[in-house]
Amino acid sequence: MNDSSMVVVREVRIMSIVRVVFWLCLSLFAVGGVGLLALYVVGAAAGGLGGFRGFMTSLGLSGLWLNPLTFVPIFSIVAGVGSAVAAAAGALVGLLYNALSPLVGGVEIVSRER
Repeated sequence: MNDSSMVVVREVRIMSIVRVVFWLCLSLFAVGGVGLLALYVVGAAAGGLGGFRGFMTSLGLSGLWLNPLTFVPIFSIVAGVGSAVAAAAGALVGLLYNALSPLVGGVEIVSRER
């Protein structure tokens, strides 16, 4: 008795891929930003950083002239652009999959029912 079912994915929706990749990357940037903020607050409270410039130097960004008021907008712009680039790359992969799917037969997904 065979309790498995097979589904073949022959086409993916490009906008679905773009939305998922964009919001996933933006979420990861947000987690990273909150982590950097928490790291700065803890380091500042411990007194071991030497201000914001000391914090940026500890991250290896000593050549950049940033202050806390310009860091947040620049980080937000980098996060948005990085997420858009990742979403565009995901769209290209989706387009490539849709183009090659008729030639190779798509992806077979097998699930077992319990």
